[in-house]
Amino acid sequence: MSSPIFVQAVQFQPYAAPSNPPAAVLAVDWEQLLLAGALTLGLATIVALVIRKPLFDVMRMVCGTEVAARFWTVFTTVLLVMVPLFLVFTAAGGGQSLADFVRRTVYLVSFGIIGAFLAMGAAVMLSAPSQALARRRTAEIEAGLSDPSAAE
Repeated sequence: MSSPIFVQAVQFQPYAAPSNPPAAVLAVDWEQLLLAGALTLGLATIVALVIRKPLFDVMRMVCGTEVAARFWTVFTTVLLVMVPLFLVFTAAGGGQSLADFVRRTVYLVSFGIIGAFLAMGAAVMLSAPSQALARRRTAEIEAGLSDPSAAE
């Protein structure tokens, strides 16, 4: 004896795309995006302007020339603005309230600025000893204290 097989008829519905969100929701998203961009640019620009002169002095010491120091100062200033901007635009989601959104945006801006400073500090720390050694070696050779062909 075979047992009966029950087949349930399934009626397929055509796929219905979700309805478009109302214009008010899109306006809030754009407002949040503009607010995040303005906060990021404002805070990062303030930090970049405050650090610009001391950074140029350090870069002049590390690089040895004005042209190289200017280039690396401008490069670092752009980095200080772009890293937080990138973080905010990729990771800042809408919050339950405007205060949550602003808090998250400021957190991401701070994280981006700290990350950019750590990258700059590592680069300067790694290049400063070799630059100082090269300048000392050049000064010794010019003073006639050591042989240019001798290796240290």
